[in-house]
Amino acid sequence: MIQVPEQFRPAINTAFPPGNKPIFEEWFYDNYNPELEGGREYLPVFWTGYYVNNNYGNDKSSIARLQAFIDTLDTSKKYYTIVQYDDGILNDISGLDIKVFAMSGPRIDYALPLLCHPHKPLAPVAIRDIYASFVGSHTHPIREHVFALAGIGGTYISDKPHSIDEFTPILNRSIYALCPRGYGQTSFRICEALQYGAIPVYISDEFIEPQGIDFNTYGLKIPADQAHRIMDILLEISPENVYAKRVVGREVYRNVYSFNATRNYILKNTLS
Repeated sequence: MIQVPEQFRPAINTAFPPGNKPIFEEWFYDNYNPELEGGREYLPVFWTGYYVNNNYGNDKSSIARLQAFIDTLDTSKKYYTIVQYDDGILNDISGLDIKVFAMSGPRIDYALPLLCHPHKPLAPVAIRDIYASFVGSHTHPIREHVFALAGIGGTYISDKPHSIDEFTPILNRSIYALCPRGYGQTSFRICEALQYGAIPVYISDEFIEPQGIDFNTYGLKIPADQAHRIMDILLEISPENVYAKRVVGREVYRNVYSFNATRNYILKNTLS
C-alpha cells in the first residue's frame, strides 16, 4: 500500500443515504490486509471524501494539492485505486499504470456496484401490496417519467423527504423499486432494493453494471427513450419471471452487493 498523506484520506463529511458511513473507499482502507496484496499496490486516496469536502471538486487549490502528490508517485510501479465519486477521478492519473475500480465516472476499468451499508432488517411481508415505488428528488430529467406515475393504482411515488424508518418499509412492501439515475450514472436504490427483496428497475441513459453477472437476471434495465413506458414494460413481465428475479436477487445481494464481496472482487483482479 502506498503511503498517502492524511489530508488526502478525509472521511466524507456527509452521509447519503442516511447512515451510509463509512463509504466503501474508507471501509476498504480500514479493513486493508497487506497479506492479500497482489501484483499492484493500493493507492488509498479517498477521492470521494476529498472532493465532496472541498466544494465537490470545485476548489481548484485542493485539486492542485492532490495533483502535486500524484505527480510524485513512481511511474514504474503498478497501482490500483477505488472511487465512488459521481464524476470519477478529477485529477490527472494518465501517467500512472493504474487500475481504477469505480462505481461511476468517465474512467471505469472495473465496474463496482454502488454500495451502501445495510439498513435495519425488517421481517418479510406476506403480501407485497406496492407494485412499484420510488422516493426521491428531481435531480435528473429521467425522474420526471417516474414522478408522472404518482397516483396510478399500486404505486407509491413521492418527492417528499422520508426518514430511513419511513422509507425502508416501502421497499419491503414493493415488488419493483424504481431506480432512476440522479446526478450520478447509477443509484444507491439498487443496493437498497435488493436488501429488502424488491426487484430494482434501473432507468438510465447509460448503465454501469457490476461485472460478472447479467443485471437482467435480478433486475430490469429501462433505457431513457423507453422511460415513458415504465408501467407497460413492468406489466409484460410474467409472475414466474418476477419470482426468478427475486430469487437471484437474494443471492446477488450477498455475493455482489456487499462490502466483503466487493473487496474480494477487487483483490482478485489486482493479482496481475
